[in-house]
Amino acid sequence: MIQKQNDYQIEVTPVSRTRRVVLLLNVFFALITVVFGILAVVDPLLVSGHGTVNATVELYVQAYMVRAVSIGVVVAVVAVMALRRDARGLLPVLLVAGLSQVGDVVIGVSQGIPGMAAGGLLCAVVHLGSAAWLRRS
Repeated sequence: MIQKQNDYQIEVTPVSRTRRVVLLLNVFFALITVVFGILAVVDPLLVSGHGTVNATVELYVQAYMVRAVSIGVVVAVVAVMALRRDARGLLPVLLVAGLSQVGDVVIGVSQGIPGMAAGGLLCAVVHLGSAAWLRRS
């Protein structure tokens, strides 16, 4: 298929089914990250795992929300753009997202928050595994 854009003709090939699944999986987990970032501010105990909420916990969940929402939105947007064959920037974005999730795993384990550790691990596997697969394909 040939697509005309800004007076240039660009050959566009359809995205393979496997690549589409990988990209949509990353969109899904990115959006889950965004939702948990927002829920953390609404209910700080969801992330802190402890019985009390103080100024330090509130600061932490606000910082977590900013990071989770911003990276999650960027991953979702770049992955959707890659569905249209514009994959510029996808690999570094997935690497940053995956590494930030590894950080969540470390925090979750060190602070005794198993949900954070497990969720971070799952997202890290998806983002970093996708980055490795996309690099090879």
